[in-house]
Amino acid sequence: IRMAIKGSGNVGIGTDSPGQKLEVYQAATNSQAYVTVQNNRSRNAAVLTQTTNGGFYTGTSIGTDTLCWQVYDASAGERMRIQSNGNVLMGTTGATNTRLKVVQSTAGEWACQITHIGATPYGLAIDTTANTGVYALAVYTNTGTGLFVKNDGNVGIGTTSPGRGLT
Repeated sequence: IRMAIKGSGNVGIGTDSPGQKLEVYQAATNSQAYVTVQNNRSRNAAVLTQTTNGGFYTGTSIGTDTLCWQVYDASAGERMRIQSNGNVLMGTTGATNTRLKVVQSTAGEWACQITHIGATPYGLAIDTTANTGVYALAVYTNTGTGLFVKNDGNVGIGTTSPGRGLT
């Protein structure tokens, strides 16, 4: 079957029994099923997904002539970008030679956190604002201790309360 429009309003391409508003099915095991959104200019080829709470565009070069893939909040702007060279940007749109660049501009929030949640959480947390009164950098081990760089510059290894340059 090439295309089916059901009485429910569901549309099927490659299937006569679509289970969603739009379903694309490729039956051949030696082929792919692609959906193409193409614009005849250097920007704005995207898909908008939306609920009553808001929506996100995901696509290529949203609002920019630079080739990139973006997640774009319909009401607040860009949230994430993957540049054509593979670099990932969050919180910034500026070009970078850094593989992953995370910019946090809200005081008191962690810029980056990589955490394993278990009986004792461990991981890495970075606070680029360094004004939370706690740590600019914290590396937690599975025992809860590790390396802690406080916002005053004191470094603790095995202690969360370094009182001098290196404790």
